[in-house]
Amino acid sequence: MNQLLFILFNLMDKDIASKLALVLGAKLDAKTKFHLLDLIDERPVETINELDPVARPFSEELTSDMISGKVDYLVCDSFFTAQEDRELLLNCRREGEFISSQEGLMREGGYGRGAEYVKDKKVRGDKFIWLSQLQEATHILKLIERLTPISEVVNKFSPDQQLDDREIQLAVYEGKGEYYLRHKDAFKLDSNNIKDGQKLRKVTVIAYLNPDIDTVLQTKGNKAGDLRLYLADKIVDVSPRLGRVIIFMSEKVEHEVKPTVGYQRFALTTWYRHIHKALPDSEPSTESGDGRIFIGIPAYRDPELPSTIKNMLETAEHPELLHFGVCFQYDQECDEDRKIDEELREVEHVGRVSVDRISYKDARNAYYARTRVQRLYQGEEFALQIDSHMRMVKNWDTLLKTYLFQCKDPKKSIISVYPRAYNPDTFTIPEKGLREENAVIDMFGEDKGANNGGPRVR
Repeated sequence: MNQLLFILFNLMDKDIASKLALVLGAKLDAKTKFHLLDLIDERPVETINELDPVARPFSEELTSDMISGKVDYLVCDSFFTAQEDRELLLNCRREGEFISSQEGLMREGGYGRGAEYVKDKKVRGDKFIWLSQLQEATHILKLIERLTPISEVVNKFSPDQQLDDREIQLAVYEGKGEYYLRHKDAFKLDSNNIKDGQKLRKVTVIAYLNPDIDTVLQTKGNKAGDLRLYLADKIVDVSPRLGRVIIFMSEKVEHEVKPTVGYQRFALTTWYRHIHKALPDSEPSTESGDGRIFIGIPAYRDPELPSTIKNMLETAEHPELLHFGVCFQYDQECDEDRKIDEELREVEHVGRVSVDRISYKDARNAYYARTRVQRLYQGEEFALQIDSHMRMVKNWDTLLKTYLFQCKDPKKSIISVYPRAYNPDTFTIPEKGLREENAVIDMFGEDKGANNGGPRVR
């Protein structure tokens, strides 16, 4: 049945096949569904094979680019280049082989979290062991310490999301066709993991312990178990060669391990984590909740979207209390739209922006987009609904809360504002005609409102 589906999908129009795959997705097992999606995926596939320490170094500049979203991932071949480094890696490999040979020491891989954790070899076929059980593996522990500069560099460029914890896992694919279907390594903040002290995966670092892959692949049918990265504009297959290190943001990059055949594939993965701190109470003191504001923004191919978010963060008195939920409807094939998305990713990485990206072809109406935005709500005390092209005055967040708490019943009150026009190239806050209490000002377009930007309470 599955083979027949593959043949039919190859004969179909790509757009029709894509929609059919989504419809059938609920009725197919995960392996078949993802295989079908790969068949109709038109993104080009790039392969990174041989080690090249010169072309693929580790540096602060590249790390900064990854954090800002300019690049999606780093492949670093320069960490272990000396002869003694090779000996260290081979000793780590030997320790891994010994550990995997001990019956019952490694556990079968699964997916999900908490009560939803599932073991299914059709999804994930490796075995693994946590660092806490590797205290006698002295070479592996030494290798882990060699990688600690990565977290130090990340912290230098990410002051709002400091990495202050880690979890480490040694995994093996035995070489009998095991794989791990596409997934992400972390879940974004939501109502289930926003507790004080929650440890959140932010950066994934994978070091490979697989020598002589070329020799392995000389045998017909053998497969190396490449790491496949699914990016916005392409797919990248990375060979898991001895000493190679791959780094990416845990919440962002969807990836999979392709089938491994003919040898044991070892990988040492470190997830650097940020320990979430409960947000402080915000002013004014009459607030009864935590003061956080959910800002819902539906955006249709709007070049002003990133600037709107940046402006709101820059002008807010308490930017740490803001959470943006964005439904971004765009054309991945359009250069202008891709530029908007690149700028959006630069602000998304700070951790206070959740983005639901959909094709502009799937856009329906404002109601549909706002419904998708509401799904990003995480239980904030306040909610602000705005357009994707706006500018704010200084301390707009506190001003809006002040208005709300002047109402007889703040919990049942709504503040609405008719914004005035602005030019996105020359915008400055007007000195004349701007009332002190006018918290939200200026929307792109003509000003036709008699209220002239003043607030209304409903």
